[in-house]
Amino acid sequence: FFWSARDWLLTQSRRERHEVDRTLHEAAGGTVARIPDRLKRLLWVLSLNGAILGIEGILQRFSGTNKLLWLVEPVFLRVAESQFGPYGYRSNAAQYFNLLWPATLGFWWSLRQERRMSRFSRERLGSGASILLLPCTVIMAACPIISISRGGAMVAMGQMIGAMALLLVMAKSVSWSHRLGVAAIFISVLALVTGLGWSPLVERLKTMDRDELGGRVEIYRNSRQMLLDYPVFGSGPGTFSSVYQYYREHVTQEWVAQAHDDWLETRITFGWAGFSLVLAALLVALLHWPWGAGIPIPRELVTMLWLAIAGCLVHARFDFPLQIHSILALFLTACVILSCANRRC
Repeated sequence: FFWSARDWLLTQSRRERHEVDRTLHEAAGGTVARIPDRLKRLLWVLSLNGAILGIEGILQRFSGTNKLLWLVEPVFLRVAESQFGPYGYRSNAAQYFNLLWPATLGFWWSLRQERRMSRFSRERLGSGASILLLPCTVIMAACPIISISRGGAMVAMGQMIGAMALLLVMAKSVSWSHRLGVAAIFISVLALVTGLGWSPLVERLKTMDRDELGGRVEIYRNSRQMLLDYPVFGSGPGTFSSVYQYYREHVTQEWVAQAHDDWLETRITFGWAGFSLVLAALLVALLHWPWGAGIPIPRELVTMLWLAIAGCLVHARFDFPLQIHSILALFLTACVILSCANRRC
């Protein structure tokens, strides 16, 4: 998936192959990178799909049904509050949205910058298709809080603060409409979650000190014993569920399929040898933009992708986002984009 997606993104579209000048010029003589066509298509599909998914999840939550997509009752977690949209586990839904909405925000910012430097720079605020990305961002950023996932809400709030700080730092030379758009996004998110999901979330946050992180403390205690027995090469990828049963302190303890800590589980199943290779591959993708060759990607989009991946890695410390195929595919897509990026283009 990674290499095929990377090859597709690095290939120019037909229009780009027949274009002589691929750079938009600022009035002062500087340049601003234009996002390649294929990357634009990919980000539009992800953003619009994420917004539709968010609307469906919100409607499903407040309809009171315990059937995913109003069709399927899952085997586990049959309570409606434990679900969100097509996800039987609300935290997985929150992890997906927290990985996507910062990318959509960075995409909107980059399109607005590109348009401001082009011949359309005198058009009024709200013109252009990029305006559609603002409500998409608001819906997706609100979903982790409306889902009443405690971890999802905390990561989302941290990302909102980080996104606002980063964009305002980079916004010294941009128009007031850009700053107004960023402020409107976060005000809209707060207004939406206050009306739809704040009270249930507050009640769940009050129980954090009593339920031992949702039973994770017991899992972590048993998992650390596994880590001691398989330090170098691990127990083998995908073996955690099979091996965990032998490390329960008592037969009455729950037999879990995940460690609720992807960092810990990767060390257990891959060992330090495999974990080091995985970590090195991740770092190569994340740090490609400053030095590697590739396609022009604006720094605002790169920064928001870094923020999205950072949020997912925080989730991975207390849950298992990278074991859910849809989240893993989106995570790899973000890494693909970063591995194609070149700041010097």
